[in-house]
Amino acid sequence: MSRWVGCEQQSRQIQKWLEQDWLCGSLLVHGPPSTAKTALVTHMVRSFCEAPGTGKCSFSHARCMPGAKPRMVLEATLNRMAGHHPCMANQFVSVFRCDDISDFLRNVKLLPQERKCMRHVLIFDDVQHLRQQTTAHMLQCLLRFKELCSMPVGVILISSVPWHKLQPHAGCAKPFQVEMRSLAAEGRERVIQQELQNMCDMDSSGKLLEDLIPGFIKSVSSVTSGTVSSVNDLRSICTLLFPKYCAPVKSGKISKTEGSKLFRIIQPLLLQAISGKHLMASQTSPMTTSTASADSALTAGKAAYQLDIELCRAAKLLLLASFLCSYNPARLDSVYFTKGSSKSKRSRVRVSSKAAHRDAQARLLGPRPVPLERLLAALQAISQGSVPASAEVLAQLPQLVQLGLLLPGPGSGGGANHGVSAYPTYVTNIALPVAQALSAALGVSFASHYHDP
Repeated sequence: MSRWVGCEQQSRQIQKWLEQDWLCGSLLVHGPPSTAKTALVTHMVRSFCEAPGTGKCSFSHARCMPGAKPRMVLEATLNRMAGHHPCMANQFVSVFRCDDISDFLRNVKLLPQERKCMRHVLIFDDVQHLRQQTTAHMLQCLLRFKELCSMPVGVILISSVPWHKLQPHAGCAKPFQVEMRSLAAEGRERVIQQELQNMCDMDSSGKLLEDLIPGFIKSVSSVTSGTVSSVNDLRSICTLLFPKYCAPVKSGKISKTEGSKLFRIIQPLLLQAISGKHLMASQTSPMTTSTASADSALTAGKAAYQLDIELCRAAKLLLLASFLCSYNPARLDSVYFTKGSSKSKRSRVRVSSKAAHRDAQARLLGPRPVPLERLLAALQAISQGSVPASAEVLAQLPQLVQLGLLLPGPGSGGGANHGVSAYPTYVTNIALPVAQALSAALGVSFASHYHDP
């Protein structure tokens, strides 16, 4: 089980249920997204069914999609229980038609005796979508499936919400529960170390690369600890950047002990990867999902076009000002937010090498909170006074926060003035390509106001 770092306890609980407790009730595996719920359950069930001493055993996995009809889930599950595979030869016809859970329970009893005597493990994923009024009774029947069909069947439910939010009002027993938790910093590093170790095992110079893993993980984790929260995102970033980190060592250009030089090679790539995560977060905001299908991936240009349609000019200027203030150092506001050509502004910036290195490190940590006074001053500068700081402009801030394009920063919580702080702060939640496209649509010179260390 070395693959499932940080899930050892949950693995033992699932294994115990598969071997003993399945006779006494169903199993609920719940936890936040990106905690390996589906991957761990399907891996363990498949391994259990394929074990030599298990006997005849089959399993099925069906995902409950939001808004989809129950027929898709029920017929797919029944086909697996019957050993039937829809294909071209049988014209992709299911073994039985199941419009609802009642048809499903009735048709299960019509299976051949050989299939009815087999043990079946049924996995239903994303069952939180079954809480709707039209499918609520389906969840109750799945929890009581073994007693309703009188067959050796074990039911595993996977949900992103805990039992107290999922349970029906009546008519079902409480299932066995396994909670999948988000990994702490130590667990995340163990996951990345295991992933990179597998990469080194497939490389001809694996022993040399293994010595670089601790320094690489320490450098990347110190930068992404407050920016990238998902283990899957962190794994993808590390697997992409680790070959770039190792390339100079393999070619002999840099010694493996010179960690600072190796980190400077991946620094711009790491910045680009983190910006991509901020772009993904802004694309999954309510504004984007309300005007595009959930399964379509928007590019930066499409996202900017979406903002251009949905937001007024004042809101777009506020969003651009928040991006510039979140990434520009406050000490350079007098340079980038005053009148003058782009060339003259650049000539007035005198930054030492230490200050430039500090700015680059701060850039990797993501956007910084911006006080409201600084945000309004930057708005006046980039709009050249055409958008005054009026009540109409201030009214756009809560709308941008609601859309997920701005995030309330520290200091924006409760205060003395009716729960509103006297000094609210905001953090931008858009990426660099979106900000550049916005500035082009607004006719604002992005290079004149953006500090690129």
